[in-house]
Amino acid sequence: MIWIALLPVYLIAYRLLRYLTTPLFRRLGFYRYYSPMLFTVRFNQRLYEIHLGTPWDFFLKRNRAKPSRILGFLAAGLHQLCLAIERGELKADCEFRGMVHYLNRESMSRFGFHLRRPNRLEYVLFSLGYLELCLLTTIAHRKLTLIRLSDLWVINFSAAELMVHKDHYEQLSRKLVPDFYSDSGTPLPHLQKSA
Repeated sequence: MIWIALLPVYLIAYRLLRYLTTPLFRRLGFYRYYSPMLFTVRFNQRLYEIHLGTPWDFFLKRNRAKPSRILGFLAAGLHQLCLAIERGELKADCEFRGMVHYLNRESMSRFGFHLRRPNRLEYVLFSLGYLELCLLTTIAHRKLTLIRLSDLWVINFSAAELMVHKDHYEQLSRKLVPDFYSDSGTPLPHLQKSA
């Protein structure tokens, strides 16, 4: 029964540790950023978890963490993922997976994501970070925002499916975050990197 009493302490400690380790994990290559708000974590040889920022990213970039810019950085990150696949930095048969609550079904379909509802374990894992995610969403929307479980989806897509949408990602990112790219079309270093 003591573990139940210690659960809030564990959750706070875990979230604080995650916040503080973001720069270290980024430098060690554990977090691989493709835009200021999009990074991947390698799960196994072929599978990568895709994440849209950590608390560090949101607090560090709170002046840029508006919903339209976040969507633009998602598109820019997906475009950069496509370029990494073309350069051979990621295998052509790799898969990506993530949990999403910030896009509607129509938007996710336009991005080329396959959707499914989370299983029980995924709901439990999501609930561990629920308050933190509500805080980050509140920062982005600049008003108190609670995440509805009905908005929660697990997305997955393959590298090949990602490549089909490469031009769409680039067009959307250039529209929503034009300052991400230089005149030559490459990402600007100070915007590509995150902390």
